[in-house]
Amino acid sequence: MVAIVLATGVSHLLTGDSIYTLKLRRRGIDLSQTPESAAMATLTVGAVMEPVRGRLSDTTTMLDAATALSRAPQGQLPALDAHGRYRGVVTAHAVADAIADGEHDHQTIASIVELPTPVSIDDHLEHALDTLDGADGATPVLDADHHTLVGWLTHQRVLAALRRPTEASVPPTDHPAPATAAGD
Repeated sequence: MVAIVLATGVSHLLTGDSIYTLKLRRRGIDLSQTPESAAMATLTVGAVMEPVRGRLSDTTTMLDAATALSRAPQGQLPALDAHGRYRGVVTAHAVADAIADGEHDHQTIASIVELPTPVSIDDHLEHALDTLDGADGATPVLDADHHTLVGWLTHQRVLAALRRPTEASVPPTDHPAPATAAGD
């Protein structure tokens, strides 16, 4: 019995495959890779992301931001500077905390802009999951130049893509809503 255990251990150390799994591997079938990870390796963030709806200028007041954020699906909106460049994200939670005392209602959102770790539209979904996992909410998706926010990566969109990988590779048909009155 000891000889069988030792022989099996040595065999696994040397090859890692049995005669059955070796035949499958030669045909291109890898049993150690799940179908979900294969789908994530082929999908890009751009195929899965949700487009941005609404934007805020960094000169937007807290009250106007609260109104715009009440309609934001992720509870956060991108903040743009005077030249229209992405500065970061304003969350509903941060605005609620700022206006809770009633003294900051007319201050601009510039002081509460957060800069969460973004992913790129060209990143493979497999690599973007670590960033998404560490995020409090939706993860910002930047264009290939990393200057413009183009969408959000959410857990729900990733799960939908894994459930229907062929449908997730088709870009979304909904178009981003026009900019809100409080922003652009």
